Amino acid sequence: MGSVALVGRPNVGKSTLMNKLLDFNLSITSPKPQTSRHRLLGILTKSNYQVLFSDTPGLMVRPKDSLDRRMRTHARDAIEEADLVLLIVEPFAPGAVEEECIQSIKASEKTAILAINKIDQTKKEILLPVIERYNSMFPFTHIVPISAKTSEGLSLLETLIVSCLPRGKRMYPLDDVTDRSERFLVGELVRQQLYFLYGQEIPYDTGVWVETFKDPDGGDKGKTVIEATILVEKISQRQILVGSNGNALKKVGINARKEIETLLQRPVYLDLWVQVQSNWRKDQKVLDALDEQGFASSEVWPGEN
Repeated sequence: MGSVALVGRPNVGKSTLMNKLLDFNLSITSPKPQTSRHRLLGILTKSNYQVLFSDTPGLMVRPKDSLDRRMRTHARDAIEEADLVLLIVEPFAPGAVEEECIQSIKASEKTAILAINKIDQTKKEILLPVIERYNSMFPFTHIVPISAKTSEGLSLLETLIVSCLPRGKRMYPLDDVTDRSERFLVGELVRQQLYFLYGQEIPYDTGVWVETFKDPDGGDKGKTVIEATILVEKISQRQILVGSNGNALKKVGINARKEIETLLQRPVYLDLWVQVQSNWRKDQKVLDALDEQGFASSEVWPGEN
């Protein structure tokens, strides 16, 4: 039993890889980079081992605000705290992000495996010079070409990960897949729809706070009642999110509700609101609350009684 930090550049496939290894859609994904903002624990339990994966935000060399700096810190902390680091890269020469990741691994003195992802999108002969370049930079315990999308190489990768981890007792029950609550996962599924349905700027300036999460008590036709607020920084962004006659926001709600019902395995009533909160990406209290959402310590929005 041991812990594994998944690190790499934005949109390299960390979340997709963790979801495939867990055989559970835990971490949200989208075609846009920097979809992941939080450090998310994924628990893989088999008959004779338990692996704790830490999915991290894509590492940025030049963060632009407090939220970006916080995401960068999540990645670095994961490396420091893990038993094993899994550096995930694409099949081309390393850039500044990969070099910084390797420097962090060296400084931590941790064992590391290199996973070269997206091999389904490239020719095999391209891989050899990439492997040689990474071999010259760091003594990776293993280098494994994979495709998180098609699952190619994932069985071998899992075996090698387990072989590098210390032995120990399980820390979590057999059925647990994360330490986050359903409340947190619901907020993430709403945020995922913002990445799918809106353009380049809007998703990055939005955050989602789940105000109410109430399980069925006989009312509302036996549905779980969820009320969530989408944060934006500008009035113009609110107008775009809501859309004409509220149609854009309704689409977010419809799509998110379907995903939430799949996750919870029960019917859901979902109500979404949009709130303008200037510079929320720089507000440490807001960022703390969003980071800790779903843990018992944070169910009240900053400033509420």
